[in-house]
Amino acid sequence: MKINFIPFKPIKNSIKKQQSTIKFQTVPLQNDVFIKNAVIFKGDACSTSNFKIKTIENLHCPVCGYIMLNPEQQEMFVQDVYDKKGEDLAKTLEKYEDESIFTHKQTPRKKSIFNPQRQQVVNIIKNLALKHPDLDLAQLVQLQANSSMPSLIEQQLAITTELKEYVKQNINSPDKLQSLNNTIFEHETRIKGKSPIGFSRKVFIYEILKIVDEDENKERINEIVSKLPNSKNDINSFFVKYSKNKTSKEIALKIIEQSKPTAEHLFPESKGGANSISNYICDCAVCNNKRRDLDFFDWQKEIPNFQQRLQEYLKTIQAALDNNILPDDYDTYIPKIIETIRSLSGGHIILYQPDSTLDKSKANTIATRNKTLISYEEKLSKIIQEKTTLETEIKKIKLSPYYQKIASGEQTQEEAENEIKIQISQLSALLAQEETIRKEERALLENSQLAHEIKLLEQETRILSTRNARLEKLNLANADDNKDYEEYLHTKYLYQKALEERDNYLLSGDLRKCRTSIEILNYALRALRDKMTLYEGSKTIEYFTNIEKMAINKEKTKKLEQRIQKNEKQRQTIQDHIAALNTQLGGRTIEDVKKECQQLTEALEMLENIKNLPKMEKDIETLKEIIHYNADIIKRARNIYKKASNKNFDALMKKVYI
Repeated sequence: MKINFIPFKPIKNSIKKQQSTIKFQTVPLQNDVFIKNAVIFKGDACSTSNFKIKTIENLHCPVCGYIMLNPEQQEMFVQDVYDKKGEDLAKTLEKYEDESIFTHKQTPRKKSIFNPQRQQVVNIIKNLALKHPDLDLAQLVQLQANSSMPSLIEQQLAITTELKEYVKQNINSPDKLQSLNNTIFEHETRIKGKSPIGFSRKVFIYEILKIVDEDENKERINEIVSKLPNSKNDINSFFVKYSKNKTSKEIALKIIEQSKPTAEHLFPESKGGANSISNYICDCAVCNNKRRDLDFFDWQKEIPNFQQRLQEYLKTIQAALDNNILPDDYDTYIPKIIETIRSLSGGHIILYQPDSTLDKSKANTIATRNKTLISYEEKLSKIIQEKTTLETEIKKIKLSPYYQKIASGEQTQEEAENEIKIQISQLSALLAQEETIRKEERALLENSQLAHEIKLLEQETRILSTRNARLEKLNLANADDNKDYEEYLHTKYLYQKALEERDNYLLSGDLRKCRTSIEILNYALRALRDKMTLYEGSKTIEYFTNIEKMAINKEKTKKLEQRIQKNEKQRQTIQDHIAALNTQLGGRTIEDVKKECQQLTEALEMLENIKNLPKMEKDIETLKEIIHYNADIIKRARNIYKKASNKNFDALMKKVYI
């Protein structure tokens, strides 16, 4: 690791004496560049509840496009609505059907703060308020619930009926079918209000899916029961649910609840996505619930105008950054989220850094300062990592038994090293001996292979002997009459000799001079070849050729048998070597010896580290000074980099020594 370093008085002398891997080199501040390529960046861990983007005003959901209300805006709506009645309530709700009440921007086309489903709820409440001017919000919801209840029951029973038909046709287990029918019947009783226990959609779905947990029909059954209406997607369900023991304040909050901003994991948390600001965007509660754990690449294809809305989303965040609404930790949020989205979308969504809303020169100054601070924070992080690594190594050294012995005076450093080197030498000798044995075994031919060759030779010899016996019986050849065979050998010799002489003439290069000799030799070769043809068809010649082959086979067999005898002696020698090695191993395996040798080698390294321990501890102290000194400077610089003058900021940064 290299640390760019300008020496300063508190630690100047100690740093100059360092001989470890820590190197210090002065690099001009303006040349420092900080680059990160990972999709999820380090150092920006954040829980969803602490995601500060959710506090921004005028932030629109990049998925559906509706404005999201931060906690203060939600409270403003609740306080404005809950105690109104009649025409006042209707007019107040109508006022919020134009988001400019929060954005303060007039647009040609009004856009409500309510999503379509909630807008339907608001419309019903407005109509009821005009008809019943003496009723407050809670009473109006109760009134509508009485009208919504029959429709809701009808919707719920239609789903349970569909479920009964499906399980009847597809569930083969009688016990499971009985359990499902009993559960459906019990909850239908609750739906109809004939049970003291009220119907709960969540309880019903849980009990049904628990019964079919390992059934092949679980997925389809889940699809059916999930169609049961709920307060988030069904008007009747909303009124029935929130008519029960809810105050006007609570109902007002429920009306606006789906407009609250939430932290959406770009890479789903269920698939290992990090809790990190570079893995979050803000979307409304409705859109967050709809996505489930769908991959970003597939999710973004289903959202119209997603890229355009994301760009507007980043523009709003840039304005918040310019106005110091967000903490300094979020200064790098935009470039990080641009890279995350580009990567997860496979390059389909390319966003750009919005222009700063500040004066251009001021914006450039802040951007340059931020880049400088990021660069130094990264370098400081590397120093901290170096310190942590050294501390871990020192802890490991002090836990070593060798350190304990040396520290207690039981053994000197030199004695420990000599003892280990002797053990390594002994173990290395065993390993070398084992390797020699393996080489001897590899060089040894298998007896089975030699025996097989002998068997083939003997088999060929028997065949040749049988043929000759047949020829003698037919009076075609005998051992006493070998005159023809001698003439055959002589003719064969002459033929080979003439062939060699002709080839020599051809290779000599002087064809004109050698032409007559070659013609004579070719004539002789033709005559000899004709004579050879006659001999090769002779049974007498075959007889003596077989005798010759049998003699050759006998000689080969003799040599192979000698090799087998030699191999047996060599094998015995190897066995003696193995026995001697096993005695020296004393019950250990060669793998045990290798492992022990590796451990001893590591022990030597540990002894070397023990020798360097004072220097390592000195390094730790130096790094602590560097970290403490510079962390404070960088923190102070981070707190003022947006608002300080160039003179004040630069003066502070000159004190940074990394």
